Amino acid sequence: SKMVACLEQNSDVRLAVSRRGFIDSDGCLLPREVLPPTPFDHQTEEYAIYDGREVGRVTLMSSSNFLGEPSAVLFRRNDLQHHYWRADCRGYLVISDVVMWLELLEKGDLAVFRDPLSYYRQHKAQEGQQPDVVVLSRVEWFRIIQEYHARGIFLDDAEYLTALEQLYKDREAAIIKMQSVVKPAMWQRYEACFRQIRAILGQS
Repeated sequence: SKMVACLEQNSDVRLAVSRRGFIDSDGCLLPREVLPPTPFDHQTEEYAIYDGREVGRVTLMSSSNFLGEPSAVLFRRNDLQHHYWRADCRGYLVISDVVMWLELLEKGDLAVFRDPLSYYRQHKAQEGQQPDVVVLSRVEWFRIIQEYHARGIFLDDAEYLTALEQLYKDREAAIIKMQSVVKPAMWQRYEACFRQIRAILGQS
C-alpha cells in the first residue's frame, strides 16, 4: 500500500523497492551489519527518489542486484515489455529480475523505502546458491553489460571497462574456486566468456 501511494503520487517513478530484511533458514532476522552494503544504507527519509539512469549505471558497474527480488518491488505492468514470470526476459535465466529492473530504469526513476517491507530467506539449498547458477549469473552479467554499452544506455566507454574489470575481479576473488563443482559444459561457457573479457581489457 505504501508503494502504491508512492507510484500514484510520483509519475516519473517507474520502480519502487524497499530495503529488504534478511532471515536465515530458521526464520531468525539477520543483523544488517552482516549484510552486503547498498547505495541506500544512509537514507533517512521514509522513501527517497533516485535518478533511474544513475541507479542503472551503478547496478551494471557493480554486477549486483542490490534492488532485490520480485517480491521486494512494485511497478506498473504497462511499463514493462519483457516479463520475468512469463519466462520472456530476453533469454536471461538467472538475472532476469535485474533485466526487468534495468528496463524500467531506462524509462524513469526509482523510489526506495527506508524500512523493510519484505523479507528474504537465505539458506544453502536455494537456487541462487548453487554453483552452476552462480557461474551462469556471471555470464549473464557480461551479456547485459555488453548490451547496454552497445545501446549507449547507462554506461559510457570508460564505465564499460570499469564494469568489466569489476566482473573480472569477482572471478579472481570467488568464482574460480567453484571450478571443481561446476558442470564441465557450464565451466567451458564461463571460460569462453572470460576470454572475451580479457581480450577487451587487453589482458593476456
